[in-house]
Amino acid sequence: MTPAESTGVSPSTPGATPEVPAPRGWRERLDRVSIAWKWSLAIAAITVIGMSALGAVVIRYQEEVFGEQIERLGTTVALQLAESAQEPLLAEDRLLLGLLASNVVRLEGILGSVILAADGTVVAQEGVDPLPSLPAAEKRTAALLGDTPAAHRWQLQIDNDGQPVTLVSAPMVFNGLLTGHVLLVFDHLLERQAQQRSLWVIIATTMMMVGFAAVASIYLGRRIVQPIQLLTDASRAFGEGQLNYRIQEQRQDEIGDLITTLNQMADGLLEKRQVEAALSRYVSDSVAREILREIDSIDLDGRHASGSVVFADISGFSQLSEGLEPRQVGDLLNHYLGIVDRAAKFYRGTTDKFIGDCAMLVFGIPEEDPEHVLNALGCATLVRSCIERMLAERAGQDGEVAEFHIGVNAGEMLAGNLGSLERMQFTVVGDTVNIAERLCSIAARGEIVVSDAVAQAAGVAELFELEAMEQIKLRGRRKPMTVFRVTGVREPLASRQQEEVARLLDPEIET
Repeated sequence: MTPAESTGVSPSTPGATPEVPAPRGWRERLDRVSIAWKWSLAIAAITVIGMSALGAVVIRYQEEVFGEQIERLGTTVALQLAESAQEPLLAEDRLLLGLLASNVVRLEGILGSVILAADGTVVAQEGVDPLPSLPAAEKRTAALLGDTPAAHRWQLQIDNDGQPVTLVSAPMVFNGLLTGHVLLVFDHLLERQAQQRSLWVIIATTMMMVGFAAVASIYLGRRIVQPIQLLTDASRAFGEGQLNYRIQEQRQDEIGDLITTLNQMADGLLEKRQVEAALSRYVSDSVAREILREIDSIDLDGRHASGSVVFADISGFSQLSEGLEPRQVGDLLNHYLGIVDRAAKFYRGTTDKFIGDCAMLVFGIPEEDPEHVLNALGCATLVRSCIERMLAERAGQDGEVAEFHIGVNAGEMLAGNLGSLERMQFTVVGDTVNIAERLCSIAARGEIVVSDAVAQAAGVAELFELEAMEQIKLRGRRKPMTVFRVTGVREPLASRQQEEVARLLDPEIET
């Protein structure tokens, strides 16, 4: 929370309306279907299409085979009938011709037989007569009633039955003369029955294969989805910061390689986090992130940046440490410097370094902050409030509580990695830093002294009470400077800071 944020004013967008999610289309709903079900549906569809294509080929092949068999059988029977009916035809023995035609119809698959004279006159007929169903122009065509056996397939409407029939004709020749014709009508009942049986067999086989494929695909789909779900859970856990999460399943396929790679990536991320956590204890979080982001190209460099610098020096620490064990001295120093560091983090600042019992804080560097001056003053006053609270709590008790001299300055400075290629440090240098250190040295106990640049910054007068001091000449500078001391904090920032004092003084607070 920055001083500007402490006023309680939050930005808002006038006229903003909540976004209404668009209705999900069928594609989005399909995308949410489990891979196992998609896999099952795909295999079932492929099975049905494949078996349908196979069934069509089988039925078509059966039709051709049955057609050829009917033609061969019909031609043989027609030739035999023609040879048997030749003499009775010449003798005009219609009784015998009728008997021959009747005997042929008794054979399975033959619906009718017709014996014709050379001029096309019907001399004997039994069963179905196809001639009335034929077009007039085709009754005596050369193809049907020629001088050679012929088989023809027609879709005839015979006895109100629109099923296809095959007509087979054979000539009767005596001494080279055409004496007549034999015409047989064959049905396709056996062919249709065979096709129906094949169709039912194909349907049953298809259903069995679809069922088997569905069960197998669901099993295989789950086998595939299970490791994917493990990978999804691992990715979600890594996204939530649970870098200790590992996938225990062992596989020897490509998914196993992916699991191994993901676990190795998690090891690398965990190691990076541990390095960053350890590094953050020596440098600020922002500096640690900057170093890790450019770890392959760390070099000595610097850039001019605008920011604020705070020097906080402990007053009376030498007297406090008298008669204490070295460990107690270290614990006491860490306690005070810890308060300073937490206050800096609270106001988006960076602890640049600890110099003995002095802390150097930087605001607006390395991450830009347009309110770095307000944050620097907020940090300084928060530290002073913490010390005042500690003084009040220790009043009447043995021992003393240290106080701080604090100096604050703002302006341009050089920020970057300084030192040598073997040992470097991210820090800031320049006249702005030097002036902040001088201001800290002239500050009285518990006093915050700031430069004119800080006092004139936007928003300072609205949040802080300042009092001008006499112009002083700082060590190392030729001209005297106008400086100010911070005498108080205005509302509502003052109330907000009092709430944060207890939080910073809590020994259980995370650093």
